[in-house]
Amino acid sequence: MFQRIFHVWLAATFLGTLASAQMVEVTIDQRTFQIPAGFVLEKVAGPPLIERPISADFDDRGRLFVTESSGTNDNVQSQLEQKPHRILRLEDTDGDGSYDQRTVFAEDMMFPEGAMWLDGSLYVAAPPEIWKLTDTNDDGVAERREVWFDGKTLTGCANDLHGPYAGPDGYVYWCKGAFAEQTHTLPTGQTLVSKAAHVFRRHPDGGPLEPVMTGGMDNPVEVAFSAGGERFFTTTFFQHPGGGKRDGLVHAIYGGVYGKQHSVIDGHWRTGDLMPVMTHLGAAAPSGLMRIESNAAGNDYQNCLLASLFNMHKVTRHQLIPEGARFASLDSDFVTSDDLDFHPTDVLEDADGSILIVDTGGWYKLCCPTSQLHKPDVLGGIYRIRRSDAAKPIDPWGTQIRWDALTADELILLLRDDRWKVTQRAVRELAVRTDAVKRIQSRVRHEPGHVRNRLAWTLCHIGSNDALHCLVELLADEDSQVRHAAIHGLALHRFKPAVTPLRKLFSSSNGAQNQRAACEALGRIGDASVTEMLLDVAAGTEDLVLYHSALYAVLELGDVVTLLEQLKSRTGRGQAAVLMAVEQLAPNQLTPETVLSELESDSPEVVVAAKWVLSRHSDWSAQTTNMMDEFVRHGKAELVADLITNSRSAEIQKRLPAWLIDDQISDEMKQLVLRSIPWESSPSSDIPLCNALAELFQHNEKLRSDILSFSAASQLVPTGPFVTQLEELSQNDQTDALQRLQAISLVLRTNKELSPTVFPFLLSAIEATQHVAVQDQATHILQTMSLTEVQRLQLATAMRKVGPLQLNRVTALFAKQADLQLGETLLKSLQQNSAVGVLQQGVMTEAFGGFGDSVRRQANLLVPEWNLETQQQKLSELLATLPEGDVRNGLKVFRSQKALCSECHSLGYLGGDIGPDLSHIGKIRSKTDLLESIAFPSASFVRSYEPVNVITVDGKALTGVMKDSDDARVRLVTSDRKEIQIERQQIESIEPSHVSVMPSGLASNLSPQELADLVAFLLSTK
Repeated sequence: MFQRIFHVWLAATFLGTLASAQMVEVTIDQRTFQIPAGFVLEKVAGPPLIERPISADFDDRGRLFVTESSGTNDNVQSQLEQKPHRILRLEDTDGDGSYDQRTVFAEDMMFPEGAMWLDGSLYVAAPPEIWKLTDTNDDGVAERREVWFDGKTLTGCANDLHGPYAGPDGYVYWCKGAFAEQTHTLPTGQTLVSKAAHVFRRHPDGGPLEPVMTGGMDNPVEVAFSAGGERFFTTTFFQHPGGGKRDGLVHAIYGGVYGKQHSVIDGHWRTGDLMPVMTHLGAAAPSGLMRIESNAAGNDYQNCLLASLFNMHKVTRHQLIPEGARFASLDSDFVTSDDLDFHPTDVLEDADGSILIVDTGGWYKLCCPTSQLHKPDVLGGIYRIRRSDAAKPIDPWGTQIRWDALTADELILLLRDDRWKVTQRAVRELAVRTDAVKRIQSRVRHEPGHVRNRLAWTLCHIGSNDALHCLVELLADEDSQVRHAAIHGLALHRFKPAVTPLRKLFSSSNGAQNQRAACEALGRIGDASVTEMLLDVAAGTEDLVLYHSALYAVLELGDVVTLLEQLKSRTGRGQAAVLMAVEQLAPNQLTPETVLSELESDSPEVVVAAKWVLSRHSDWSAQTTNMMDEFVRHGKAELVADLITNSRSAEIQKRLPAWLIDDQISDEMKQLVLRSIPWESSPSSDIPLCNALAELFQHNEKLRSDILSFSAASQLVPTGPFVTQLEELSQNDQTDALQRLQAISLVLRTNKELSPTVFPFLLSAIEATQHVAVQDQATHILQTMSLTEVQRLQLATAMRKVGPLQLNRVTALFAKQADLQLGETLLKSLQQNSAVGVLQQGVMTEAFGGFGDSVRRQANLLVPEWNLETQQQKLSELLATLPEGDVRNGLKVFRSQKALCSECHSLGYLGGDIGPDLSHIGKIRSKTDLLESIAFPSASFVRSYEPVNVITVDGKALTGVMKDSDDARVRLVTSDRKEIQIERQQIESIEPSHVSVMPSGLASNLSPQELADLVAFLLSTK
């Protein structure tokens, strides 16, 4: 929202890539890996010990608990009923680093999506629930199984839950994905009702939960924490795919609303634009995430994040770099493989500092963005990577320590230990000692910074009044990480006595990270006396994250009285913050006059905030339109465009005719108005508008294209002289083809007969040699016409030249026809059409159903009946016979009218957006995958591009890709690349479609060399 601040963020994301360590090649079981020089990679578990591991965690004795899939890809409701998955406990009994013994810890599990060991129990997300599994007698089997959390939602991809994960603060975190609505009680007693994605947290003992992040992404997966308690998570679809971007690694700021833009985030408090991603990962399908705690791999690796990227067959390393109040990352590969069946899903650190990588194998295809050729026979395993010269610590798990016998002072001494699992356990053990706070108070000042940091987290675990007072004292610590942990603890527990010390952190001696955390704490604590100070922070910073946290704290405090006072005196960014806060806390306290007056503010931030407020007030349409009238007449283009785009007001429609014929208004402004008005808001009957359009059409040739585009895309039915102009244009064979088609389409709305010269033009317009937009428009017109017998026969003759994108749509026009001559003509034309391979069986059955058995049998020969077996056979034949491809020629094929790829797919920022972005498709797809997607596009669907069938209440059937939806409407992009909005009240049902909007058979429309060139080009896009 605030562009200048956002550019600071944007610059930070281009820090560059971490200079990769020298990589060396190693081979394990005929699989090649690349790892950093000086490291060793080995396989430490595989079949028959484990087969399809998903995620894992250690208990306090170093035993590894692994969630394992059965290999099924049945729909999630079947899996919920059958519970075919399990959890294994693996042990390394001889200490050689490899696992040699297993116990089935828990059978009959729903699809497990995470594992966390905490205080003697294993917690596993198995949507819709998180289970707490406890082995009460240490026989390796969980006798006690309890539902620790019930999300009560289970959607088709089972991405409703991932986790859970243990935070350093003693709380349990997990991720909610999908867009099913959940209802939860918050610690404040309020009720949260949300469809959005979230990172949630709550105490291990249960009770209310709270979100720390809200987003429009599909699938947040794993959360990891910095030493100071900052949260980072992996996610798919952080943004709508484009320019090679899609998934990401995110720094989750408390209260932040993140991408992608989606209706599910509506209604959540906003502080500006969507919060940006930290690290773009592309279409990586990231899953596991961890922070390296020990320095066993060297100081360059300690505190780096490691992420497992399912689609890219690698684990990546991300060095965290503080950038103001947030983090950026320097990125490099850590472990990669050229084997496309290597799918890492989790990564975790062992007590000795080595890293385990969980490879799930080739079984997964449920909502998987890779090929539907799932391979349950390609089994997974677990790998260990370690530095070759790393010293192996003695008793790394501390199993030889008599924990129960240790005093609080002895536990504090253990916090100095180099064994990270020992210090981690010492924190938990110390937190339950009755004298812990007293002993910490007496010793904390004498400990080094990293120990003081651990003591701060211990006090956060305890959470008592005395412990929190001790945390207050640590706000003055010389170490910023210690201060950060202390602030986090005070915020978590909403400790009111901390307000005054927290205010002191806003001196220049404290960095933006501490100040941002202090804002969070002050907002959560709820002392409204700091409202004005927080507004000062927001007004005085150009740091997007610090601004966000200050404004979000103001929203949490909810001091409307102070905000209204500040609205009168604040300017610039501070005034923008107040406007946004008042609008969300007490919108009835703002008047349209107040907000509209700020549209001409000298402050860009205030103007943006005012536009945002106005976009939420349809009840101010009259006042807004009056102001817009002035802006139109004074040529204030940017304000006009924004106000029109954000308004669906009928008031604008009433003003439009006058604007269009006013000689004092520039052509540029008239063009802007025509291009900005939401087409769906245009009424079907509007005589003044038609008269104005006719006058403008007659006297302003420069605007004719915009007039036609506006009219054709709207619901307008032309009247009066506008009809005459359109009829003349529809018969003019010298005019632009697309404009002529738009005129024809508009004439048809008047129920007038078309000139005899028009139909031959329509037939020529659907030929494959025409531009796709011309083909689309002509086909749409034919679909709306009532064809005569003669016209239908002419159309049947013309079918031999129809292109692949239109062939199914035009063929469908022959349904319910019975004339034998017509059927034979249609059959002959299709037999001569090189694109016949795109025809769908259902379309052919309907089209030829009335033409008799002989014609129908011959028509059936044109469309082979494909099943999985025959598809695989054909795919194998294509692979075996495909010649060597040329990348340069492949780009030409991609952009050609023959392949039509760029009509629906983007490369970089060019191309369509109906299908997935292909900018870096070569990173995540094999030659087989790409060939399959071209030859058999319905074999698999990429997430967020699944086709749906929409049936309306009046019986209309629509097929397309759902781009967005909310409670009011659905936005659908149909197979003919038209975007339509359907009101929810007009929809009878929405069901998944098994037929891709991409035409099948495009491969047969290309020569073998063209197909090879296209595949070679796509493979090169890395």
